[in-house]
Amino acid sequence: MGWLCLQRGEFRAAIDHFEKAIATLTRLNPNPRDGEPLYGLGLALRYANQLDEADEALAKAAWSEAWHRPAQFIRAQLAARRGQLGAAISLLDDVVDGDRNQFAARSLRAAICRRLGRLAEARADISAVLCVDPLDAIALDQRRRLATDGEWVGKGHDSVGPPVEGPLPGDVQTALDVVHDYSAAGLLREAIDVLHRHLPEESTGSVHPMVRYTLAWLQLRAGDPEAAAEFRRAADMPPDYCFPARLEEIEILETAMAKQPEDARAPYYLGNLLYDRRRYEDAIAVWRRAAQLDPAFPTVHRNLGLAEFNVLGQPEQALACYHRAFDADPSDARVLYEFDQLRRRCGETLKERMCLLGQHHRLVTSATTSPPST
Repeated sequence: MGWLCLQRGEFRAAIDHFEKAIATLTRLNPNPRDGEPLYGLGLALRYANQLDEADEALAKAAWSEAWHRPAQFIRAQLAARRGQLGAAISLLDDVVDGDRNQFAARSLRAAICRRLGRLAEARADISAVLCVDPLDAIALDQRRRLATDGEWVGKGHDSVGPPVEGPLPGDVQTALDVVHDYSAAGLLREAIDVLHRHLPEESTGSVHPMVRYTLAWLQLRAGDPEAAAEFRRAADMPPDYCFPARLEEIEILETAMAKQPEDARAPYYLGNLLYDRRRYEDAIAVWRRAAQLDPAFPTVHRNLGLAEFNVLGQPEQALACYHRAFDADPSDARVLYEFDQLRRRCGETLKERMCLLGQHHRLVTSATTSPPST
């Protein structure tokens, strides 16, 4: 149950379940054989921003050999986030000494060593990682930073290829993964820089909404007054194909809703994330907020229609939601198709359904004759 709640983003409930599991395990033995509940508790506490308690739980989890390296790695992130970079290096040394192929630990150690001016150690870790995994995103980013500082070229490390300028290789999700790895270790400057490299030259240019929401969230943590304007820019981005999925993005979108109460897109994106995590009631609540803030946005009405029928068992409300969705965008063939299927499920006759389809004959024809997308 602790893991289930954690995956659903219900961090307080996850903490409660893990604590009950630990109480059961330690009722007769204060040193349990299995450190998994302690590790899970540490993760849940970290997501809940109870960092000291998280470190304590993870330190106990590290007693177990099976969870030693994962626990020590996260403790290193927490130490770095508190500004204890030397302690973070020591914890990462412990992880890497047990397994030289712990590339996440070596890449993070390189980033922290660079911060501390221990450049030779940073170069050694980056080379070791990239020789085995040339696409490791954090190692690539750290190599670029060393090259920018003039600390890579001519150092005998060119066998792993030239440093890459501009955005990281891969799509925007790769960049966001790197950003959250940096953020977990408190390396906010590095995280913000990665996102800046994925922004268009014009501040009003289109970009994936989560890039701007995440940038605003990081700027807020760093005390940058530009955060408020970035939250506004995030709300103005086109919402197409934006489906947040990370647990960290729950906090980002909740922060956006708190800082920009008039933003209709943040609750819509959060609803997508929560619905995927099977937190249906919570998703419906924020979708309703989004629909109230922007009644002309068709997709949120469509999503509410699905939820009203599939979750709440309210077919009449579902039909009303689909009416609003199609009225908001009468050119959306998929919404028309789903609307027709819903009407069939609700018992409407073929004649009644054909009346609406006939009114939009051109849309029906274009949908059925269009070549399949690849």
